[in-house]
Amino acid sequence: MSQPSDLWSATAVPLHEARLWRLGPLHLHVSRLPWQWTFSWWRDGQWLSGDLHVAEPAAPQVDTVPGLETRRFAFGETADPVSLTPALGDRDFVAVPDQPFFVLPAESIRAFVSVPLWVQVRVGQDARLAAEVPVIRPQDTWFGSPTAGTLCYASRTAMRLELDLFSTLAHRALVTVEVHNRSETPLVIERLKLPVPELSLFRDASGQLRTSVVRFTRQRDDEATIEHAQVAAGWTRLAEPRTPTAGGRGLMQVFNATFTRGL
Repeated sequence: MSQPSDLWSATAVPLHEARLWRLGPLHLHVSRLPWQWTFSWWRDGQWLSGDLHVAEPAAPQVDTVPGLETRRFAFGETADPVSLTPALGDRDFVAVPDQPFFVLPAESIRAFVSVPLWVQVRVGQDARLAAEVPVIRPQDTWFGSPTAGTLCYASRTAMRLELDLFSTLAHRALVTVEVHNRSETPLVIERLKLPVPELSLFRDASGQLRTSVVRFTRQRDDEATIEHAQVAAGWTRLAEPRTPTAGGRGLMQVFNATFTRGL
């Protein structure tokens, strides 16, 4: 039996064999035939101790399990390797602190939010993208008014002010949030919309996956300008933003919102 490989490294799958990756609740099964790759995945509550993630030999066929999804891809000839790469979500995330808190005028704070990863499955030496699977299917939520709001994901971990409260998990990335209150009134933070598709993905010196630092500068009401602040030295870039942004975004509603759904 071959030794387990690191999750984000390329893995050879011999013909007529299969491999199984496990990350948090996600099980990802990949099998190879001379002319076909088959990808299957499902989620359950049997998380491995320590958030272990491996690629281990598996049976070529997957038994029917609740929530099973399968995709087959035909090729003239299949070729190694299979590569898994991490990615951030395709919508904004709405973060909620444990308890609402105030930021006084001329005050700045730093907070942290944990968001789930997507796994991109790539095949061949040219690493063509074949499938993309969220490790955890996030809950949908609505941010804004009924007519001018945005469909987002809800973060399943709270927005916290203490970095030490977060455990290092391979299937989640940490977002560092800076809030600067430049208005003349206190700002209460009850909900915060994070532009996750616009962020790059990094690995810090400890191995934790992190995103670009997001800086919100509040000008008035629940609106703010958004910038990406410089990350710490020594962070390794793993993925570019899904939706790169141009300058001049202006004021955007990012705090609280008047109409909520799903949280």
